[in-house]
Amino acid sequence: MSLATLTQRNPLPAAEQRGWETIIDGTTIRSTRHIGNTGLISTSMGRTPFQPILEVATSLYPRQDYDTLTAGEKVTLLMVSDGVFGGISVAIRQVTLFDSSSGSGLGMLPKGRRTKGYQLKLENVLDVARGWDKAHIATFTQRWQEAVSQAPTPIVDTTAIADAIDALPEYADLEAPATEIGAAMMVSHPGFDGTGAVKGCVWFFTDKMTGDKPSETILNGYLWVPPTGLLESEHGSIVAGDLRGSWHPTVIDVAPGLSFRDCWDLPVNPADMFAAIAN
Repeated sequence: MSLATLTQRNPLPAAEQRGWETIIDGTTIRSTRHIGNTGLISTSMGRTPFQPILEVATSLYPRQDYDTLTAGEKVTLLMVSDGVFGGISVAIRQVTLFDSSSGSGLGMLPKGRRTKGYQLKLENVLDVARGWDKAHIATFTQRWQEAVSQAPTPIVDTTAIADAIDALPEYADLEAPATEIGAAMMVSHPGFDGTGAVKGCVWFFTDKMTGDKPSETILNGYLWVPPTGLLESEHGSIVAGDLRGSWHPTVIDVAPGLSFRDCWDLPVNPADMFAAIAN
C-alpha cells in the first residue's frame, strides 16, 4: 500500500546549546510575525507532521532503571518534554538532584544554579549518566538517533489521511469482513479517565462505514498499543472525526498483505513490532 510519497526528516534538527541544557531534537513549529507598527511580536507554536517519529522513538529507546538515583548526585539526563503547544522536545540536561520539599520525590537543579530547580518526572527520563562529562552528550545523541532511525517514516502529504480513509473498502457483512489491512496510522491515544496520553500507538484499519459527513464515517480495525500498562491492544472502531480531532494520526506505510489476523500476533515490544510491519 503506497498512498503517497514518503518524506524523510533528514537531517535531524541541529543541537541547540543553552548552558545546562542541549536540545537535540523537537517537533515544535515556531513562527514569528510583527504586529502592525506596534513593535510587538507574535509567536505561534504547534505540532509538525513528524511528531509521531519522536513519540515512537521514545518507546523504542532502551530506557534504564532509575530507582537508584539519589539526592546530591550530579547527573546528565536525556529527557523528553511535552510542550504546551502540542510539540515535544528531546534535551540533554546537566543537573544536581535534590529532595523535593513538596515530598513528591526528586528535583533537579540546573548546572551553575543554586536556586530555582525543577521537579524531576522520572517518566520523562530516557537515559542517565553519572557526572557532567561532555562525552555523555555525544553518547546520548547517538543513542537517540538510533532510536529515531527505527521509527517508521510518516506520509506527510496534506491529503494522506483523507486518501487513506477514501481507499478503505466499505464494510459489507459481519460474516465476511475485510481481512486485509487497508491503512495504518500512528496515533497518540488520548487516554481514559485522566490517565494521560499513550504515545506510539498504531491503528490498523480494514474497512469503513461511510457516514453522512466525512467526520461521521466509522473506521474498523485493530489498535496496537505499547506495553505501558495503561491500555491493551484490541480490535474496535473509531469515528473519523474523533480520530482526526484528538488522536493526532499520521499515515504510515506497512508491508503488503498484512492481515487483520496478523495484527493479533504482533510483537509487544515496539522495536520488534515496527520491524514486523515494515514495508
